[in-house]
Amino acid sequence: MVTFPYFLIDPTLRYCAVSEALAVGGLVYAAVWVTYPLSGAQINPIITLAFGLTRRICFFFVPVYWIAQFLGAGFAMSIAYYISPFVKLSPDMGMTMPRSGITAFQALWLECLITFLLLVVILAGTDEARETVWTMGSGSTLACVYMLMYLVTTIVTKNLTGASMNPFRSIVAAILRVRFEHQWIYAVGPLVGCLIAVVFNEVVLTEDACWIRTKAWLTDMHYFRNHSYSLSGRPSKASTQAAEEVRRFSTHTKAHKA
Repeated sequence: MVTFPYFLIDPTLRYCAVSEALAVGGLVYAAVWVTYPLSGAQINPIITLAFGLTRRICFFFVPVYWIAQFLGAGFAMSIAYYISPFVKLSPDMGMTMPRSGITAFQALWLECLITFLLLVVILAGTDEARETVWTMGSGSTLACVYMLMYLVTTIVTKNLTGASMNPFRSIVAAILRVRFEHQWIYAVGPLVGCLIAVVFNEVVLTEDACWIRTKAWLTDMHYFRNHSYSLSGRPSKASTQAAEEVRRFSTHTKAHKA
């Protein structure tokens, strides 16, 4: 669904980047709102990889999500491609390509940077170690964060690299257009950005960050994200919140039975 607009927005529009950003941002908001309670809003293979690497989801499910994401992107973009009146306007229509004056190296690091920024915000917004008010909140907060990051990164880099941040989005467009030059950029750039964002989040950003937690994350098969690995021995805020919720539920249940 999120990839649907890429072949349907007139590339000759003066503010094409803004139009595409608004369309994609709105669909991202809707997708996160609808699917987060069901599947964790796995709308991008790079986000899924980051969730697997940070042990938020079992790595067994990563290829399952990837298959669904690739098929979904292929289905949506194929429909848009065959009904779009704009595909004949440009051989690059709908594709992610380095724009005129942008070298492959520059495009690679721009994709790496915007993917890093996107994932830092998303990983922070879904971190169980943070207080709820700073994470998913009521659900709408997280959807807004997703949408705003897609809006900003697309507006800034659409006319530079195409603002992919999603290898499947780029691969499907390349298959439909039968043009594969420079597509390695949109696999390598987001992957590198993902790896940097994962390490930065786990080692620096997460509330309970310490070398004991990092070691457990990398080596312990039974690593548990909500467990406090703090050197101080104090429970994390997430652990405290979980205990408080259990206490409230228990109190409510007893009162109801009485």
